[in-house]
Amino acid sequence: MGEGDLVVVPSWGTFSVYELTEDMARPVSEIELSEIKDWHGNKIEKKENGLLYRTTGESDKLIDLGFVRKVKLIEKDIPRNEYADSALTSRMKIRYTNADITDLKASIEKALEGFKKGQPLNIYSQIISKTRQSILDTIREELTSDKFELLVKWYFERIGASEVNIPSKNESGKEGDADVVAVFEPLKTIIYSQVKFHTGETSSWAIEQIKNYKDQKDTMDDGYSKIYWVISSADNFSKESYDFAKEAKVQLVDGKQFATMLLEAGIVNLDKVL
Repeated sequence: MGEGDLVVVPSWGTFSVYELTEDMARPVSEIELSEIKDWHGNKIEKKENGLLYRTTGESDKLIDLGFVRKVKLIEKDIPRNEYADSALTSRMKIRYTNADITDLKASIEKALEGFKKGQPLNIYSQIISKTRQSILDTIREELTSDKFELLVKWYFERIGASEVNIPSKNESGKEGDADVVAVFEPLKTIIYSQVKFHTGETSSWAIEQIKNYKDQKDTMDDGYSKIYWVISSADNFSKESYDFAKEAKVQLVDGKQFATMLLEAGIVNLDKVL
């Protein structure tokens, strides 16, 4: 092992990761120790005989291996069952003093990244990550703009809307519009959605349309809370769209987000709709 290499230290239910900060091991007799503790907080001391001892309570336990390597802590007490994949979990069960796990570099890096972001490994996140792009690709390849509206209508029905309708496109004298209107009667809530069958990037014009519709509907005192969405099959929205939507209090849903929403709602019987 050399400077910069990572060392995984298993413990009960957790593991910690350290980085070597020097290239060579040194005999204990060559180093000065002061205020050093192990990863459980127990004090480490070098006695007069030159050996290392761990102080736990009133007793000292010999822990000397004859050499030491200086390290810095990368992450401490990472829960195994949340962040270690099957390969890393299996390897941490070995009973040898140490082992070369260079082949698990990707597993260790994935665990560290997930722990730093607070995103544990689980079957749900893995399925979502690996499936949503395929769903979005299929939507773009197989549907038309009208069928995409039907898909959005089905989604609202799937998550429990009391009534969902697609308003006529030729209403006279209207400013702005909503392509799909979902009523959740028990919650006294209506979601008005502008639906865009796009690829690439959706512009702020979609937000302008739903904002104009919002300005009309918000004047109605009918006892319903009103929410306004723009759902797009595009990869993302323009920067102007995000800024405008925040100002107008409109929720933006891009293609991958909508694919994730479909997965979460379940796609049983979708073939009977489209």
